[in-house]
Amino acid sequence: MKFVRALGPNALLDLMTVFQDGHEDPRRFSNTQARYEDEIEDQNRRVYLVYDDVGVPLAYVHLVLNGADANPALANGWDIAHIHDLRVRKSRHREGVAKFLMISLEAEAKKSGIDQLTLGVDAPNLIAFKMYSAMNYAEFDRVPGRTPDEELIYMRKKLSQSFT
Repeated sequence: MKFVRALGPNALLDLMTVFQDGHEDPRRFSNTQARYEDEIEDQNRRVYLVYDDVGVPLAYVHLVLNGADANPALANGWDIAHIHDLRVRKSRHREGVAKFLMISLEAEAKKSGIDQLTLGVDAPNLIAFKMYSAMNYAEFDRVPGRTPDEELIYMRKKLSQSFT
């Protein structure tokens, strides 16, 4: 697999290919495409893609450098950044793509001088929660989710910790 920073219109098409996998609502697609177009160019954010060995886009993630949810504990523009909107094609779940993406993202963040990464995971997503926990991300807060029935778990990791 290959990990690259998303830049330009071809990256937008690849992002949307991953997003579409499993989404049927065309209105959500067009809204997301417009938002991602802006986010690829946003200086406060870096978007990364994972490709398979023949160039098929498998996953993407956003790294927010400052102002995630207007909370400096999540991303402060200096040494803390927030992992947001990690998505793997549904057809490629449970193949190690997310783990590869996370390991690659951590290495990239370290090179950029980021010392701590944060992320939010929906409480019902036990598979993701277990993966993050196994990678030494620790829960530090719980907040209401997008609906009254949901809860979001915030996790963080100091990048000086090794992957286990």
